[in-house]
Amino acid sequence: MSATEDTIDQLANNLAAAKTAEELARKARLKIEEDLIATLGVKMDGSSTFRGHFFAVTTTGKLTRSVDAVKVWVVKDEIEQELFESLFKFSPSLNTKLYKDLKTTNLQAFKSVSQAVTTRPAKPSVSIKELSQ
Repeated sequence: MSATEDTIDQLANNLAAAKTAEELARKARLKIEEDLIATLGVKMDGSSTFRGHFFAVTTTGKLTRSVDAVKVWVVKDEIEQELFESLFKFSPSLNTKLYKDLKTTNLQAFKSVSQAVTTRPAKPSVSIKELSQ
């Protein structure tokens, strides 16, 4: 598809305007959410529902929990193995850079590893930069 400079400029301008409107709407939404939380309150961990005449509003507090990668192995020896395996989940993750490099550095290993890797296209990105006149 061939695009003229005018078409590129028009679409890029439309995208910039839409991104600005989206950011303003996001800020307005966040401010309203803050106002609702300030008015209604929120539990530290859990949800509460409040009813008006026309709307029900639920506020939900959440706690983020993370695992200390060193201490988890100390704990492993202090509790039953079955409990440990139920509490802590270990899932494989891919070193993407090494995986990509493997295709040129070790094709046989790449072919083997690829059996366990699913590759799908991700959402393409678009960026714009206003050119100075």
